[in-house]
Amino acid sequence: MAQYKRIFLTGYSYYLTIVTHGRNPILIDNIELLRESFRESKRYFKYSIDAIVVLPDHIHMIITPKVSNEYPRIVKSIKYYFSKHCKLEE
Repeated sequence: MAQYKRIFLTGYSYYLTIVTHGRNPILIDNIELLRESFRESKRYFKYSIDAIVVLPDHIHMIITPKVSNEYPRIVKSIKYYFSKHCKLEE
């Protein structure tokens, strides 16, 4: 597994990619839940979404967190809420 170092710089923006498990194309079909996941994360973390592209199986976004070292927790909260509430057909 690749080793990387996260850099936390106050006032900076971060380019992030979030990919669904197994690249399952579920994001567009659940776009309202995804929006709700972002709203929920903003209840706990202060950040702006400067740019976002939502594709069926992944998201590209640029965010600017008020507290720079919180961006991993922001991503975690979005993913947690979405996965907890997403009802997949079997």
